[in-house]
Amino acid sequence: MNQQNDRVIKVKNVFAYIRKYIALVIVLAICGAVGLAGLCYLKNKREIDAEQSQTPVKLEDMYEEFSEAEKADISYALYSYDRMAEMEQYLDESLYMQIEPYHMQQSAYQFQIKLDVALDTVEERTEAQNQILSAYIAYIRNGGLADSVAESKELKGDYTAAQIKELLDVSYDSAMPTNGGLCLYVYGTNLVPGLDELAKETLIQYASELKNVEKHTLVMTDTQTAVVRSDTIYNVQRTIYTERVNTKDRLKNAVDALSGNTLTYYNGIVEDEKEQALKEEKLEETGTTADAVPAPHVDKKKLIKYGLVGGILGAAGSIVILLLCFMYSKVIVADTDYTLTMGMKLLGNISESEMQEQLGFVVAKILAACKKKEITKLALISSDMRNISENMQEDLVKKLEKQGIQLDVLAEIVTDSEAMSKLFAEGAAVMIEKKGVSLYQRVYDMVDLCVENEVSILGVIDTRK
Repeated sequence: MNQQNDRVIKVKNVFAYIRKYIALVIVLAICGAVGLAGLCYLKNKREIDAEQSQTPVKLEDMYEEFSEAEKADISYALYSYDRMAEMEQYLDESLYMQIEPYHMQQSAYQFQIKLDVALDTVEERTEAQNQILSAYIAYIRNGGLADSVAESKELKGDYTAAQIKELLDVSYDSAMPTNGGLCLYVYGTNLVPGLDELAKETLIQYASELKNVEKHTLVMTDTQTAVVRSDTIYNVQRTIYTERVNTKDRLKNAVDALSGNTLTYYNGIVEDEKEQALKEEKLEETGTTADAVPAPHVDKKKLIKYGLVGGILGAAGSIVILLLCFMYSKVIVADTDYTLTMGMKLLGNISESEMQEQLGFVVAKILAACKKKEITKLALISSDMRNISENMQEDLVKKLEKQGIQLDVLAEIVTDSEAMSKLFAEGAAVMIEKKGVSLYQRVYDMVDLCVENEVSILGVIDTRK
């Protein structure tokens, strides 16, 4: 026996069925969104209330309760953290660490110191030149030249004096007699375009600013820009990277040694500075103090997220319910129940509001089927003729009678033996059912009865309000 779960399901019909109940889908989606967002709000509010009900413990008070060994562990962990932060900041900002030591662009400027006054002895000239040379070396290595270059604002880019200082170096020029010369080196000139020329000009201008030494002039005797290899830079970089790795290991070991209150204290001290600054700024804007108890606040983004999830779950749940109702409905819900499942031909759909316009098309299809099988007499049957309006029955009979087809309306086939015998005698029938009202199993029983008794069903007429 055919059951509801034997239905042939078409996606198009399912969507049409769901569209009829779209208001239900929307309502359940809204209920799901409001419900899940409400649960999220209540849960977060309870957590906030629980946090506010606890008496906060100040970090300073915690530290006083530590033993000497615990204080030492804390101090070592904080030192390692600060050292690691310094290393990371230096590696992020340093131009020196970006130099490729095996393929470095370097500019070298050779200067000779010429005294503007004549000194009597060689010793006096040598002493004066050495004083001047020491002043230039201090000016370059102590960062004076880098400060002057950064203050000039002539470089394209926002470079600090500390970054520029790393790229500048100076040495004695051994080719000059009595150490009367120096060499200015600018490393990695590809990193800061124009730095070499600006550093050279700034150094020459510095000659007029030097005091407490003999008046002199810097004369550039040679200049060279080339790609060179520097093992010194490579070794310095390797040392710094190695130190960073070691520092990271020391920090990890130091933190691993902490637990309980010592770990809580450490985490409180190293809290992100940016987050702290934002908190302070917010407190200033609102005019509250750090000791004020904040009002319960639930993250709106979280509420929206939970609301969307709840809405999706509500809509999906309603669709699943409607799909189950479609599959296991006890009444006829789609044209496929007649055609694909029961194997009948659909002669047409007639609505009570547009019966006259649609009835002609249905009659034409019945006439075509009758002529094909040379039928002049057939029965009009239904699983429950009470669902079909009398006007529709009468119009069908009259229109077919005009075309030479006798249509007998057999209302009670199952309960009336004479009507059943008449159906079997005529041997052909047309079914008329009402979608959404006619019971699936009763319709199939009628079809099964006709098949068993060799009654040809020309098709089914589907009616609706």
